[in-house]
This record gives sequence, structure tokens and C-alpha cells, in this order.
Amino acid sequence: MPDLYVSPSAQSPSLFRMLVICAIGCALETYDFMIYALMAPYISAAFFPEDGAVNGLLLTFATFGIGYLARPFGGVLFGHIGDRKGRKKPFAATILLMALTTTLIGLLPGYNTLSIAPFLLLTLRLGQGVSMGGEVGGALTYVQEIMPNRRTIASCSVVCGMLFGLALGHLVHAGLEFALGAKGMHTLGWRLAFIFGGLLGVIGYVIRKHFQETAGFLNLQQQGNISKVPIARLFAKYPSQIVTGVLAITAHGFCSIFILIFIPTWIGSNSSDYADMLAVGGAIASVTAALCCLGFGYVADHVHQKLPFVTFPLMLLLGLPLTGFIFSGVSIWTQLALQLSSILVGMVCASSLWIFTRLFSPDVRYTGSGFTYNAGLAFGGGLTPFLATLLATRLPTSTAAGLVLALSGACGLTALWLYRRFNRRQSCHKPQGQGSQNETYDQGTQHAPNR
Repeated sequence: MPDLYVSPSAQSPSLFRMLVICAIGCALETYDFMIYALMAPYISAAFFPEDGAVNGLLLTFATFGIGYLARPFGGVLFGHIGDRKGRKKPFAATILLMALTTTLIGLLPGYNTLSIAPFLLLTLRLGQGVSMGGEVGGALTYVQEIMPNRRTIASCSVVCGMLFGLALGHLVHAGLEFALGAKGMHTLGWRLAFIFGGLLGVIGYVIRKHFQETAGFLNLQQQGNISKVPIARLFAKYPSQIVTGVLAITAHGFCSIFILIFIPTWIGSNSSDYADMLAVGGAIASVTAALCCLGFGYVADHVHQKLPFVTFPLMLLLGLPLTGFIFSGVSIWTQLALQLSSILVGMVCASSLWIFTRLFSPDVRYTGSGFTYNAGLAFGGGLTPFLATLLATRLPTSTAAGLVLALSGACGLTALWLYRRFNRRQSCHKPQGQGSQNETYDQGTQHAPNR
């Protein structure tokens, strides 16, 4: 396979091809990372059998959250390499690390066979988190630098790939449930899902190792503008942008993880006879959210930039009624409300990314994207299943759902206010005739040097 190189001036088919390849890689790695949550009831039984169903599920979701807490570290680690040595190498290495850790989880003996198995599970989950942290920062940096004038929809293609990876996880879950039943899932089925994920990761690595550097990084090298310690420059120059980005992605994490992962898993754990149907519904909702994310990303880039001003208030207004229908019982109304909620997920993803893609300059873009995105998901994504489970055991389920989605809307509105505030302040301090902040951050990404 020849090496793939695309500059921002390349023709649309080449750009589309690169976006599709990036999205496929993200889909494969997201499947590996998220299959843990989809298999949570079976992992709970295998590794926390003495804690009871609810407590075991809490411990399993807590371990799920640990993977999210490791993601910012992965974003900084691989971001340091990506901002200093190039985008290509860390972008390929992350998917190989994910394949290894996912396969090992599938092969790990349970607690009844190996008493330290929960500790080993936690260690492997940390490895998955580090890998996913580097993956997201690399993917977002790569697509922004090959399509700098359409950053929102380019970044939405990355999230679209992630959501398709989640949909694949739901489909694999549904297929295994149908083929093996509850007993087979507890003994072998959940392990097959992880081993399959490891094989997918190897395929992704073979595809991705043929990538070439982006024009943005080649220009940084040519200009001698490589930062020695990107994370230090990031915190010194962009403190407001970091807080803004974390809040924007926290809003995205609360909404997407709660609606697309927690809801099907929670209802399925309480209605095991409908587990396969709920898994299919979750897959359809993930695909719907992915397509809506792309569509709203196009709107934000080409039609109207006021999308976030509509999205986050809608989250506050519609979240509770929709989740009230979802938790009213397993019925056609449950599935309909889930699909309508997935449209809201797509809007929130696109709105959050519209803010996120306007924050960092090329010299710290990999580190900034990796740390900020993953820190936001550590709060919004990693805490969501644990927080929602805890609230659902103490409050009416629909009330717990409303609180989580209200947090999502509040984080999004705060991020939007902060973005407008520092953007207005920086615009006021620019000399007359100088470009906007966003134009400045795109300098050096338009053309690759002669090669």
C-alpha cells in the first residue's frame, strides 16, 4: 500500500478518502474502548461476583471511569510526541496499544480463578485509556490540518467514526446475545467481543501506518516553530481556552455517554429478556447520532454559526421529557424516544466541536486537543455511568436522567459564554486590519513545503 499524503489544497475525493480512513480507525478503536461498558453486567459477574448486582455494576462502571481518567495522560503523552516529532507515528501507535490491551481483557481469568484479576482488569483499562487519549487528539489534529477551512465537519467525521464504532459494539452485543443467550454471554460471549476488538485494532494499525505527515506539521518544521515542551506552552498561553474546551467536551460527554451507553445498559440490566432488542436500538441510535453530528457540523461550517446558541438550551428543555418516555418501560415509545434523543446527541456533538476546533494554534494543537478533549470526557464521559447509576438508585430514574442532562446543557452554555468572552477580548486587543484569532491559528496549515 503506498503512503497516503494529502495537503489542504488537495482535491475533494482525496480529502474525503482521508476523512473516511481516519473515521474508520476511530471507529475500530472506539469499539475496543466502549465494548467494556456494553458488557458491564457480564464483567461485573466475572470480576466482582461477591458484591451483588447493583454494587458489582457500580464497581464495573467505576473501572470504566478509570479508563477515562487515564485519557488526559494519554493525550499529553502522545501529544508531546505528535507536536515535536510529527502526527504520523503516535497516531499509528495508539491503535496498536488498544488492540493489545483489549485482547488481554478478553483473555483475563475471572475473580474465581485469579484473585488479583480485578487489579489486572484495572491496569488493562488504564492502558486502554492512555491509548484512546492519544487516538482522539491525533485524529482531531489530523483532520483539522487537512481541512482547515471546514474544521467543524472534519472533526465531526472523527466523532462520527467513534459513534459508528459504538454502533458496531451494540450490534456485536446484540448478535452474541441472540446466538448465545444470557448463560453463554456470562461464560464466553463477552470475551469474544473483546477478542474481536483486538483483531479490529490490528487491521486499523495496518491501514494507518501508511499515513504521511500533514502540511501543518511540515510547515512548523520548516519555520522552526516546534515547541520543546508543548504542555508547558499550552498552559502558559491558553488557560482560558483549556477551560472552555474542557467544558464544551464535558457537555458532549454527559449527553452522548448517558443516552447512547448508559440508558441501553441500565434498562437491559433490569429487563434481561429485552437485552438484544435494546442493543439493536442502541446501535440505531448511535448511527442516527453520527449522521446528525455530520449534518449539524455542515450547518455550523456553511450555513449558520449560531447552532450552539440553540443546542444547549434545547438540552435543558427537552432532556427530561425524552428520558421520561425512555424510562417509562420497554415499549415502542422507549425506542422512539431513544432515537429522538440521539438527534439531540448529534446537535450537542457538533456544537461542542464548533467551539473546540477554534481554540489552539498548530504548535500545540495535538497536545491541546488531546489533553482538553480527554479531560472533558474524563468528567463528562467517565463519570456519567457511575453518577447516573448512583443517582438512579437513590432518585426516580427519570429525575436522575434529568439531572445528568441538565449538567450537560449547563456545561455547554458556560463554554459558549467563555468562548465569546475571550474571543471578544482578544479581538479588541488586535491591531486594526489583523485577522481574527481563528485565521491566526490556521496560518501555516494551508500548503505543504516542497517535498
